[in-house]
Amino acid sequence: MITGLMKLLRGATPVDPAAGRASQWIAACEELVIAGDIAALRRHLPVLYAAFPHLGYLSSMCRVITNVPEPAANRPDFRDDRTLAIQVSPCPGSDTVMLCFCGASDRLGLGISLMHAWLSHLPVHLVYLRGYWPVRIAGRTYAGADPEAALATLRQIVDDLDAREVLCWGHSLGGYSALLYGLELRAHAVVAFAPKTNLDPASNPFARATYDGGDLKPAYLAAETPPAACIVYAPAHDEDNYHAGHFGDVPHTELWPVPDADGHNVLGEIITAGKLERLMDWVLHAGRTDVERAA
Repeated sequence: MITGLMKLLRGATPVDPAAGRASQWIAACEELVIAGDIAALRRHLPVLYAAFPHLGYLSSMCRVITNVPEPAANRPDFRDDRTLAIQVSPCPGSDTVMLCFCGASDRLGLGISLMHAWLSHLPVHLVYLRGYWPVRIAGRTYAGADPEAALATLRQIVDDLDAREVLCWGHSLGGYSALLYGLELRAHAVVAFAPKTNLDPASNPFARATYDGGDLKPAYLAAETPPAACIVYAPAHDEDNYHAGHFGDVPHTELWPVPDADGHNVLGEIITAGKLERLMDWVLHAGRTDVERAA
């Protein structure tokens, strides 16, 4: 059924919302979001939202889709391949790489193809990473399960791109990865959306049996030059509010609350408020002097 609805969404003919249940349309739209099929979403999301105005997902995605820019023209065409753990979008002439860590849903808050429409405008090499979580997750096999091997792979990627500077970007569990590997790789800056910051069950009241990891705060406090970090989160989400607050007194860390959001994924509110570009500017310039900004 979902495949059939996806075919309808990819067609030029206006869809009939009665062809599926609301939950089925959402699932079909989500597949197009993951695939980055922006044109189809722009054509049909308004029709579906008019038919199902009570669905917050459709309301949020309508606002997001109207704000999606065209990908930067100075890069090779990029289309997400969900079978790959590592994908690189090179930026000609850049000496900076940004490692982008997906969360446990293999997304960056949105599908990689959709996020690439924004991130491609940064003058950096982009490396999209699935499964690079330096924790143990019960019942899952993934690329970064061995943190030492994963760190070696990340170092090799940085070297292969001849990058002199590292930035990190992550969502949810990928935010934990961005903070940890950002510290290990001496990244200049990290942006983490609703990240985990403490996965130690002895001190984290929200610890889950499925995750086995550590507390990032002691390493940041002990570091001579930790990355500048920006944590974006919804204060109304109890677990995310805890993880952000846990890092609140870490030097060079900024907390960026999103008061209009009440869920784990704050990206929709960030995009519709026009603040994603501000975060992209922040990751490039955080902590730099005026001279460095002008260079």
